[in-house]
Amino acid sequence: MAVFGGISSTGGKGNIAGGLISAFIIVCLRVGLGQRNVNAQVILLIIGVLLITAVALPNIIGNAKKALSMKKN
Repeated sequence: MAVFGGISSTGGKGNIAGGLISAFIIVCLRVGLGQRNVNAQVILLIIGVLLITAVALPNIIGNAKKALSMKKN
């Protein structure tokens, strides 16, 4: 939940608000999907994909910005 909220696992980045918002989103997903009788494994899969995307997205964006700046030079 912390990584999803923007808190760096290496420390030094992030804030409490991001962590609380991410916890709220994950709890709402679990409760909401559970009430819709979605299989528990599917709920875990959805949350896992969300977390993997949250970890990978900053790296993808950083690499894209770096590539664009190299093209300009």
